[in-house]
Amino acid sequence: MKRRFVSILSIAVATLIAAAGCSKKLSQSIGGSYYIEGSSGSNYLSEPGGGSGPRQLVYRNGDKVVVISKYPGPYSFLDQDNSFSWHVYGDVLVYTDYRPEGDGSYRLLAFSPTHGEKELEPDFRQYWKVIADDTGITCHRLQSGGEKKDDPHPKVFSAESLKAL
Repeated sequence: MKRRFVSILSIAVATLIAAAGCSKKLSQSIGGSYYIEGSSGSNYLSEPGGGSGPRQLVYRNGDKVVVISKYPGPYSFLDQDNSFSWHVYGDVLVYTDYRPEGDGSYRLLAFSPTHGEKELEPDFRQYWKVIADDTGITCHRLQSGGEKKDDPHPKVFSAESLKAL
């Protein structure tokens, strides 16, 4: 009887350990050769509904794989109605990147398979509204007194200039 109990207990413990380590690799195309990847899964030790692990932006072209960012956006702005994560312009990916070290700020970066990474805006927190579409990216700063009004002189990145990076 004691041997049988130990055997059942061993099987139960092994099952719990295996379930705790189960996760599913996810990869979703976000345009062109760019992907957002991560892991997700529910297991016995996670909160209800499962959980998600770290995610990263990746460039894939044939056998070439480049991890672009281990801390991609989205960056939610002050009013939470606007957010920006990434947009592809030709072969160039423009994205937000969180800096966990230092001040924990977000920056706006571009990645080109030809030219690598380029910083477009070192402190993306100053914008309350960002419009990203096929014509480019328009960034509106908070006005004096913290007013959420359209910036009379927004920072604009045209699609043509972004494609050329």
